[in-house]
Amino acid sequence: MNILILDDESHARVSVKSYLNRFMGVDYSFWEADTIEDAVKITDDHSIDLAFLDIHLGQGTSFDFLARFDQIPFKIIFISGHNEYAVKAFRFNAVDYILKPIEPREFEEALEKAKDALPLSNQLLDKLTADMTSDDIPKIVLRDIQSVYFVEVKEIVYCQSENNYTTFFLRDGSQITISKTLKGYETLLRPSGFFRTHRSYLINLKMIRSFDKKEGGSIKMVDGSTIPLARNKRETFAKLMQVS
Repeated sequence: MNILILDDESHARVSVKSYLNRFMGVDYSFWEADTIEDAVKITDDHSIDLAFLDIHLGQGTSFDFLARFDQIPFKIIFISGHNEYAVKAFRFNAVDYILKPIEPREFEEALEKAKDALPLSNQLLDKLTADMTSDDIPKIVLRDIQSVYFVEVKEIVYCQSENNYTTFFLRDGSQITISKTLKGYETLLRPSGFFRTHRSYLINLKMIRSFDKKEGGSIKMVDGSTIPLARNKRETFAKLMQVS
């Protein structure tokens, strides 16, 4: 396997190389680039199978690099120190993203996904590029070990985290558990009317049935679930819902 690492931060490239040595189960060769032009030269000279792309580069973004290809021939894992870029890439699940500083578990999971993923299509690249300036999320893509789910945001009642997993509870009663933390989904879904009521819960404000102010407050959702409201969230929640 031939691997490209495009990142303008040398310590980030060192981290990727370190984790490749740790987790890569097949023989591989890698090339490093810190500019878009260097990356283009590498892909001209070598057949790349997998690329680790820092999204925000000194001369632009990795989308500018990808736009050079008529058809993108390699699989991609995005890396970013800027959460807003990473979340927007993740929104379309293009292969995966890793936030800096890189965590070993997230790197290993992204690598496993990349083994089974298809190269990024130009159509999806266009969507990713357009998505950089959009907060409209009609659907999100959720992937577990066996399946890929295309979930309408309006059908999510709430999300619950446990350790490094997040479970989505949907209006039809179904549940989807993903091996990602709740923090990324909070950033992704907040513009669509979701609120973090507690360190373990993220709710769809449109799915609230009632609010019980007794004993500190609890929230009843349309599916009958009762969601706790943390003390430090009460004031913000009251303002959002216009309750006193």
